[in-house]
Amino acid sequence: MTLSQLIMYKSDDYGAPVLNGLTGSLLSVLNACLVTGYGNKRPAGWLKPFSDTSSSIGPATIGGFTLPSGSKLNLFVNDSGYPTGAAGTEATIVGWEVLTNASGSLTGSLPASLTASLGGGAAQFPSPLFSQQLVSGANPWCATGGRLVWRKSVAATAQTRTWIVMADAYTVYLFVLTGDTAGRWMGGTFGDIFSTGGISDKYRCHIVGRTFDNTNYTGLGGVYDNIDGFAATNWGGSWNHNLVTSMPGNIIARNQGGGQSSVLCGKTTDLIKMSSYGNSYLMTYTGTLATPNHPDMGYYVAPVWIVNLSNTTLRGKWRGFWVVCHPIGSFTDGQQFFGTGLHAGRKFQIFKDGPNGGFWAMEISPTVETN
Repeated sequence: MTLSQLIMYKSDDYGAPVLNGLTGSLLSVLNACLVTGYGNKRPAGWLKPFSDTSSSIGPATIGGFTLPSGSKLNLFVNDSGYPTGAAGTEATIVGWEVLTNASGSLTGSLPASLTASLGGGAAQFPSPLFSQQLVSGANPWCATGGRLVWRKSVAATAQTRTWIVMADAYTVYLFVLTGDTAGRWMGGTFGDIFSTGGISDKYRCHIVGRTFDNTNYTGLGGVYDNIDGFAATNWGGSWNHNLVTSMPGNIIARNQGGGQSSVLCGKTTDLIKMSSYGNSYLMTYTGTLATPNHPDMGYYVAPVWIVNLSNTTLRGKWRGFWVVCHPIGSFTDGQQFFGTGLHAGRKFQIFKDGPNGGFWAMEISPTVETN
């Protein structure tokens, strides 16, 4: 097992780029954090498969990123206000096993408004097919054309937004105070999980985002229960956290054996410590343990496990991302603490609130597991 450290990039760092509701601002942030660096912050070391390109709206709005280590798969970002109704409030993201250009054509029959590119290459994930596969009512596994969304701002204006990126050579996490609800972080992730199969799991790259375009919906109920694939299935919500239920907006490149391109995955965690419900499958990601746990005065966290639904196995876990087994009211946003017991030597930072009122902790010490 190799250890790494997620670098924390923040909007209030010296020289940090601005994120707002204008097209291209997220691409600028990702370029600075992943490729070029800024101020006194070194970049995470990601590569560019091709030069950024402009859209009809403005320059430098479409680009790609390649993981320099691990699976070495690719992230495509269209920050040109796609589809038209979203303006600059959010960006489209797509995973590719091979990403060669910015102008590949869309797959399938799509509305005329969806004219911007999803990139070009081989083995897109999510697959466009997932757009037609519904969870319930009108809720698909992903947005039209095989896309997911990372939201930037409640409004398409130059109003700056607070952001934090956590990234290394294997994974990136994006968190944004979008202004949709005061003090609530939205986010998404792309990159490798820590696979139980080790380096033989060559397709351990996952992508997570929202499943609908141009909406600030973060509540629960009805067909929008999992509109935010990152949040509603991780730190708030009532979706089943078990070994047999797939999660909308949560896609991994292939199964562990290398077959079945674009695979829906499930998630689970330490449900008993987290849940106050009689049915531990249904839970909100705010814990119930006393803070701290009195006998050892310790803080307890739990990993987010990725579930392979085809054979009910644990594929791996999110790298450096932990749910907290204590109540959300026991912590403040940005609070740091050290782990105890099995997590001795690890240091964590609290992020609260999530879109649905839960919270989580990011590992900020050089102890993040990778393979």
